[in-house]
Amino acid sequence: MLTITPNFAQERALNMLRQDWKRFNSFMVYAPTGAGKTGLSAFITDGFISKGMKVMMICPFTVLINQTAQRFIEYGLPEDEIAYIWRDHPNQDPSKLIQIASADTLIRRDFPEDINLLVIDEAHLKRKKILTEITRLTSETDCKVIGLSGTPFSPFLGHYYQKLIKPTTIKELIQRGDLSPYEFYAPTKPDLSKVKSARNDDYGSDYKEDEIAEIMCGADLVGDVVSSWLKLGENQPTICFCVNVSHANFITVEFNRAGVNAEIMTANTPHDERDLIIHRFEQGATKIIVNIGVLVAGFDSDVRCIIYARPTKSEIRWLQSIGRSLRPVDNFSKLYTEYLSKRSSLLAGREIKEANHGI
Repeated sequence: MLTITPNFAQERALNMLRQDWKRFNSFMVYAPTGAGKTGLSAFITDGFISKGMKVMMICPFTVLINQTAQRFIEYGLPEDEIAYIWRDHPNQDPSKLIQIASADTLIRRDFPEDINLLVIDEAHLKRKKILTEITRLTSETDCKVIGLSGTPFSPFLGHYYQKLIKPTTIKELIQRGDLSPYEFYAPTKPDLSKVKSARNDDYGSDYKEDEIAEIMCGADLVGDVVSSWLKLGENQPTICFCVNVSHANFITVEFNRAGVNAEIMTANTPHDERDLIIHRFEQGATKIIVNIGVLVAGFDSDVRCIIYARPTKSEIRWLQSIGRSLRPVDNFSKLYTEYLSKRSSLLAGREIKEANHGI
């Protein structure tokens, strides 16, 4: 028996799923930061395992695997029915009713044949084998598939998910107090008119990384990042998004030279070291974590300011990043964003404030 009750967004999503459950085999749940996607997964999972049916939850990032398992247990799902499909994890038991799988591990193994419900977290991320399995499961078996995402904007998703479930929006969550209001600053806008674009499976069309890195590593722009934060950041706990490692290193050094404790986190930072950095951040010893796209999922620390020093055309990349500071803390979150492309500026002004695109 679960120890939680559904919040308003979860209740809506559950009702919407029930309404169309018999008509469709696959669903995309579009729920932003603060809507409670993991809790929703727990409610759905509980309904299946109470009937002896098997559920597999796929997580794209290592941090989400442990986090999902811990929250499932906190919410009241039976710990003794949870097993893992994750590298050489000691708790691997295909007979358990709840299988929590690493996407990277799963694509290298045979897909389980006895799953009754497949739940895919961060489902906007493109994994070819998983998409192939969605097609097989929904056309050849009775297995139901649910994708979860706060940014389900990629066109390919429409080929795999039959029904969109949209229980709430960022605008509504802010109005209800479930997400924080924000202030928005854009001190400097670099000239990106000559920067070429490239397509990425996960984020769509975006600026070529090497070209924007060269621009963003300019001494004047980096200096402006630091001086603007000193003026506007109010010494709040901050995460900074950068283009690449050299750009992040440059910004980290300049913050430390200015007397601000900043640390860098990249995809190559070992997980135990990441935990230490996050601990120092939560204790206030580190004021700014400078990262290259790693703090976009499974990071729930108290963040009151964001420096977005990575120009982007991608709505997915943009919303995944800014959501890190919208969780409520004293009902206020300062969103401080630097160096936007023309389209990103429009995203901020039009899509957040006027709630276009379902935000």
